[in-house]
Order: sequence, then C-alpha cells, then structure tokens
Amino acid sequence: MRICYLATWTASTEKMAKYFAKRGNEVHFITFDAPIYDYDPEEVVVHDLHRSGGSPIHRKLLNSILYRTIRARQEINRIQPDIIHSHYVTEYGIIGLFLRRHPFVLSVWGSDILIDLKGRMGPLILQALRAADHVHCDGRNTYQAVIEQGIRPPKVSLIYFGVDTGIFRPDPPDEGRLGEEAGPVKRIISTRMHRPIFDVGTLIEAIPLVLKDYPDARFTIVGGGPLRETFMETAKKTGIDEVTDFPGIVPNSHLPHLLNAADIYVSTSLSDSGLAISTAEAMACGLPVIITDFGDNANWGEENKNGFVIPARSPQALAEKIVYLCKHPLEREQIGMNNWLKISEEYNYYREMKKIAVVYSYLMNGGGK
Repeated sequence: MRICYLATWTASTEKMAKYFAKRGNEVHFITFDAPIYDYDPEEVVVHDLHRSGGSPIHRKLLNSILYRTIRARQEINRIQPDIIHSHYVTEYGIIGLFLRRHPFVLSVWGSDILIDLKGRMGPLILQALRAADHVHCDGRNTYQAVIEQGIRPPKVSLIYFGVDTGIFRPDPPDEGRLGEEAGPVKRIISTRMHRPIFDVGTLIEAIPLVLKDYPDARFTIVGGGPLRETFMETAKKTGIDEVTDFPGIVPNSHLPHLLNAADIYVSTSLSDSGLAISTAEAMACGLPVIITDFGDNANWGEENKNGFVIPARSPQALAEKIVYLCKHPLEREQIGMNNWLKISEEYNYYREMKKIAVVYSYLMNGGGK
C-alpha cells in the first residue's frame, strides 16, 4: 500500500507514518511547515515543500491554500498514492478537499473542529469533513463535534494516537537526575509548546506560590514558541530563574529521560482534543498529572487516582495541587503507578495504529463509498 500524509511533522504524525513504513508500506509525507525539531524520517519519504519568501507578498503567496494545493497536487501526481491522509482540517484537510482524490482520510486535532469551525473557515472545514471518506478523531470531544455536523459512523472513528509504552515507561532515576540530590527536592515538568493556547504563563505565575510553601521545588519547562523569551524574561524578573530550566524544544527521543527525571507533570492548556499526547507520555512514565479541565482530561485524570483536574487560568489552584503532591510522596507514587497501568492498558500506540490500519483496509476494499 502506498500512503501519502499531508501534515506537519510532529511527534504524533511521525509515529503514525513510521508505523506503516516499518510494516512494508511505501509511505510519503508532504509538509509545508518546518519541523519543530531535527528529525530522522528513516523509511518515510519526506517531501519538504517548506519555503520562505523575501517580501511579505511572496510569503503570503507561499502560505496560501491555493499555492499549497497546486504544489501538493504536483507531488501527488508523481506519487500516485492509494490513500491520502490529511492531519488538521483548517490547513491540510482543506488541501485534501481541493485535491479531490480518494480514498481520503481526515484527522481532526481539536482547535480545527472545536474553534475554527465557528470562524470564517467554517464552511470550508465542513466541506472537508463531508468530502472525506473517513474522519479520524483522537478525543471524545472532537468525535462528538464531528457527529454534530452530521458525519456518522462508520465514516467517523475515535482512535487515539497512543503512546509507545516500550519507550515511555517508568525508569529508576539515574545518577544524573538533572544534577539534583535525592532528598526533598521535587521537580515539576511541563512539555507544552509556548503558545497562547497552552497558557504556560499560568505555570510561571504559580511557581512563586509553590516556593512559598515548598521551597525545594524545581521546574523544567520544555518547549519553544513565540512566548518562550517572554517566559524566560518573566522568570528573571520574578527571581524564579534559578529554580526553573527552559531547555527549549527537545527531540521526542529525549523526552522519556526528562520525564523520568521529574516527579509531577503539569498541563495548563486552554484547549485539548481528547487526552494530549504530552500528558499521556507523562502518565506512561509514571508521573501524577495536574491538568486543566478541557477535552477528555476529566475522564483520564480521576481525582486522587490519576492526579488532579483544575480550572484553567488558576495559578493558585495549580500551586496548591503541586504543593500537595510534593508533600505526599506515597500518594504521588501510587498515582504514578496508576497512570502507567492506565496508559499501558487503554492508550497503547500499537493497538491504536492497528485500528488505523483497519480503516485503510476498509477504504481500499471499497468501503466508505
């Protein structure tokens, strides 16, 4: 089978593409976005069409849906794929709509269906949903949103991206635990990108509150984005820079080490589709999680069993839960074990990818028409 993905190269799309490439399929990946980290595509053929223009007019042209559709069609005509799979409706899904090639699978990611559908792109998003032979959702909230647009099973499915629990798993802290002593020091980690939608600023605001009650807390704030410099400057101004690391964007292969070097995971996102992959990876590594009440978080973050679900934009609530987990080691360890078991049983990457393979097979054999 020859599969062509239209998507940004992210941890989730990378895992999906490599899964099918490693199973003997010919996998192509068309992208117009610079990867957020250096990547090794291995068996995947990447068609990197990302270009930067000199003038504003040129950049606008390169970023237009029309230009990208034309360039994608040129590549598609050369590849002649059996399946086209677009990720994120607002851009690559609309390109897939305009290509008018089938079978066409469309993955919705969250903001595209939960927020953008209500904006000026709404009519095109709805057209893309209707044109797709299959719509893949990663969360109950996005699945419900698609159902509300009149897309019904078997044309729509709820399949998680999943976590490779052979890679993301609890490991005993090694001697290089970020250079810290065993003792009372506890490290809190966030791995969300530094963009407004993920509201990492709430964590920055919570840090001084945590330090008042638990001065041995340390923080690792992974990620990059337009707000990274602002966060680092705020940390300096508020005097928390000495207890806060900003390692930037790290390869997915290095994340298990950072997660295993931490004690508590935090996500302050203002929107999630289902369970965020970053949260699932932390749970798989045996960390208790403190997450905002969006997406399917309340279904995955049962109070005192998996961690805590807190209101958005509440530094005080976040600080209180961080301090609680820092001061209750036995509960923290039990919650971490619960999370590892839950992800292993309910969010397994290989099991979920097999479900995607069933969708492809169904469409290749005439289903969905």
